[in-house]
Amino acid sequence: MGQKNGKAAFEEGAVPFVNLSFAALERLWEAFNDVADGFGVSQYEMEEICSELMDELNVNRTKMNEKTSGLFRLLDTDVNDLVDALEFLAAAALLSGMATTDKLEFILNAYDFDGSQELSIDEVTLAMKSTLTGLCKLSRDRMPREEELEGKANHCFETILKGGGANGGKVYIGRVIDWAFDDPEVRSWLDYFDDAPERDWVVYPMQRHEIDFGFEGSHKEKTEHQSADMRNDPFRFTSLANTTMAKQGWTSSIAALHPAAYADAAPDLSVPDTGLELEWVHGYRGDDCKGNVRYTHSGEMVWHSVRVGVLYNALEHRQRFFMGHSFEITAFALHPNKRFVATAEAGERPAIIVWDTVTLEAISTLTGFHVHSVV
Repeated sequence: MGQKNGKAAFEEGAVPFVNLSFAALERLWEAFNDVADGFGVSQYEMEEICSELMDELNVNRTKMNEKTSGLFRLLDTDVNDLVDALEFLAAAALLSGMATTDKLEFILNAYDFDGSQELSIDEVTLAMKSTLTGLCKLSRDRMPREEELEGKANHCFETILKGGGANGGKVYIGRVIDWAFDDPEVRSWLDYFDDAPERDWVVYPMQRHEIDFGFEGSHKEKTEHQSADMRNDPFRFTSLANTTMAKQGWTSSIAALHPAAYADAAPDLSVPDTGLELEWVHGYRGDDCKGNVRYTHSGEMVWHSVRVGVLYNALEHRQRFFMGHSFEITAFALHPNKRFVATAEAGERPAIIVWDTVTLEAISTLTGFHVHSVV
């Protein structure tokens, strides 16, 4: 099934049902047992079950039915007017606000059909399949193949059998939870669906009394001299910079450290046989830019700092860099396919560069439409 990186994004109809409390999940489970005649439930039965969430979501029955109807349409992918109740409950549990151990315990107990606190290999496979099916319907992610899930269930049993945690072809639920935490692939999927965005998240515009309002999208215009220096070579010290540095207090303090043997020696102007290579970017431009950290389609984080576009792979703890800008990056946008990025800069004739997060190559450069900066 492979490791999963990044964070899931959910369909609009699923958002009200993420981050539910443990008490809400318990009420849903009790309502399912009271209302449903089987695992397949109709929209009416789904509305009856989800009516237990009215207090949790602070809505009336009409609004609750509307939200449930949207969820039902997402889950009823084969359009037969029935959804798998355990598929919904398991997905809701994994997206809930509970601790990960409690999420797994809730889901696995739902598939412990004889109440023995032990699961067969078929029950573990079914629990994984139903949970991931529900989650992938709500997020439009690719569902792992059934053979992959069966292989993962076999690996679970083989691992537990080596530790002596099986009994008559079944394994204890607690041992399955321990295995899920230890398995890198399973843990990556748990992290991917964990900490979902807040439901009904309202983004409030900045107000003038906020301390950084005046700096939002504000960039000081550079002088003609500064722009010319940066355009010629943005990474070199200019004569103006050298003059400024010579006036710093610490320069006189270190003058006495100059080796006497080289006091009158002429400077060596030859090109050094070594160079500098960027290894890590520790900064992030957040003082005058907002919404400029995103996840790419591959799960890497992407943001910008000074003139550099940064991609970070959390699994490998490695950064890659796009170095196509000559001026500081002031604006950022990610394409809906999450592969292509557009970054813009501040400068005399600022450029907008569209680049590929896979190859780190510029696809298109737009100039001549802006002055001073792009925000």
